[in-house]
Amino acid sequence: MQESNDDKRTSQELEGGALLIKCADCGCLVSKGIRHVLCEDPNCCCQDLPIASDT
Repeated sequence: MQESNDDKRTSQELEGGALLIKCADCGCLVSKGIRHVLCEDPNCCCQDLPIASDT
């Protein structure tokens, strides 16, 4: 039985091959210790990690 490619995935690949991992606690998407997509939790467990710039 094959799994479908829906939103159940917990990671995806960024340009350049780096993996973007979804935090199991809050939902932030993180790669190499940098947050790329932020959750909306005011008590986010990833709040001490830097945020990626769009440049």
